Amino acid sequence: MIDSDGMQLGEYIDVPECIEIMRSQLSPKKIETKTDDLELLPSNVILNNSKALVWHKPSHKGIFWYRSHNAKTEFSIIYPALLFCLKKGKQGEPNGLIVFALPSNQRPNENTHLYHAPLMNIYSNGAVCQGNATLPKKIISIAECMNDVEKTVLASNFTHVNHEKTLKAKEVVTTQNLLAFWSAKANTKSLSNAKVRMRELNRFMRLGEFLSSAL
Repeated sequence: MIDSDGMQLGEYIDVPECIEIMRSQLSPKKIETKTDDLELLPSNVILNNSKALVWHKPSHKGIFWYRSHNAKTEFSIIYPALLFCLKKGKQGEPNGLIVFALPSNQRPNENTHLYHAPLMNIYSNGAVCQGNATLPKKIISIAECMNDVEKTVLASNFTHVNHEKTLKAKEVVTTQNLLAFWSAKANTKSLSNAKVRMRELNRFMRLGEFLSSAL
């Protein structure tokens, strides 16, 4: 044994005890990790930083809800693939939503063209007028937040068209025009006609350009 005074007499340790000490030193140590603040990003997330959470949602069957002063209408439709951009405030809290349509279900890249979504309550810059469908106050779970944000658009009641480029048309696109568009999609027996074609929509800009200008 060695201490501050130099070499001293050691203490006897029997062979089994010695083996046990050696084993304890050689066995891998348990490493404690905190998992509460760790979360794998869903595969459809494109960007997640201090300014925004951006993801894409493939085309899917859903309900288009419309509410006027006198009545409530619903269409069973096939939504186009959509891009969601949830903007963040200084503290990382949700601070606005932007939605565009995508040309396919493939993961978009910087060269992918964005299209004006053929939906109501969305402005020409893609910003969503939330109305009573408010965004989550905090992002606790990314997956849950994405689901809640999508519901504020896809499970809410649309009320009116916000800009004339909502559809590609010769005349100014009105709320009634868009309702007729979705009514035709819902009532067709042809799957190809039920889907939204990109030639029916107006291009906005490429994804890379949008991210550079908006974030």
